[in-house]
Amino acid sequence: MENNVIILAGGQGKRMKTNMPKALCNVIGEPMLEWVLTACENAELDDICVVKGYEGQQIEDYLADRKSKADICTVMQEERLGTGHAVMQAADFLKAHAEGNTLILCGDAPFIDAETIKGALELHTEKDCGVTVVTSRVENPTGYGRIIRTENGISGIVEHKD
Repeated sequence: MENNVIILAGGQGKRMKTNMPKALCNVIGEPMLEWVLTACENAELDDICVVKGYEGQQIEDYLADRKSKADICTVMQEERLGTGHAVMQAADFLKAHAEGNTLILCGDAPFIDAETIKGALELHTEKDCGVTVVTSRVENPTGYGRIIRTENGISGIVEHKD
């Protein structure tokens, strides 16, 4: 069974005060997107779909200049209407990979690593889950959304502003 990934990289990054897509901003000398792509490749994911948005051509140019172990395609999110809408732009990719597992990762999350990806996929497969959500607990969650947990698992997701 194939394991694939959709990477959401359409954000503008206004808070970073730059004219480039947020996912191309550097963290420790590498664009955040590169950290995520490398983790996906090291986790031996088969195909990668990058959802681009703001200044999408810069994402396209970046991907054209890098060597990749996996097949990478891109789709454009013309209007940025949220995470769910971004995933919807990759509907053809999802249909083409319906028999496998597809991860959805953020292109501006540079600290995801191959071990976390492999572990999540292993647990997902082992438990025969329809959906698996990887979460973390942070000391100061200011600025982050919240996962609402119950005895039976996740009951909701609440944005920070709410």
